Amino acid sequence: MGFAEDMTNLGEHLVSSFDNRVKDVKKFFAASHNMRREAQSFLNQTRSEQKNMFHNLHHDLNKFTKNLANETHEMLNSCSRQRREQAKKDHKRRREFCSDITDQVGNLSNKTHQFMKKCEQQREKLHDEFERGHKNFQRAMKEKNRHMNAVHFQEYKEPAEPHKVKKAKAERASPVEKMPKQRGRPSKKRRRVTK
Repeated sequence: MGFAEDMTNLGEHLVSSFDNRVKDVKKFFAASHNMRREAQSFLNQTRSEQKNMFHNLHHDLNKFTKNLANETHEMLNSCSRQRREQAKKDHKRRREFCSDITDQVGNLSNKTHQFMKKCEQQREKLHDEFERGHKNFQRAMKEKNRHMNAVHFQEYKEPAEPHKVKKAKAERASPVEKMPKQRGRPSKKRRRVTK
């Protein structure tokens, strides 16, 4: 009976140890399934977080590029607008400057023309006065010569010694007569000044 009990105890012990091993393996599988589930959930959560982060970054990048494009477009438009306005102002200033210069040149040419007219009138007036003075001077000289010839003729009529006549004539001679005589007659033609 002892052998049968030992064999029974051994069989029971083997069955119980086998049951314990099956239970431990079940626990291990359950734990590994839990770990796999937790790892899967962690990976899913990480993937979803990365996906959300990617979407956020992509959205922010699109927003940044759109804002940058809009700001750049606005900056370029404002620069071109300012350039156009500056060009208009410069064109207006240039036109005003050119018109001022043209007016000043016109005024200066008018004043120069008026001055030249006045100079021409004064020249003609002086020329006429000089011609009148020259005629008057010639008339006076003719009158003087006529008078002197008459006096000289009377002196020659008087009986006198020749050296006394020359001396008296030299004393009565005017300063004009003492001047050396001109050769030829002065020209009466007016000389025109070319403009």
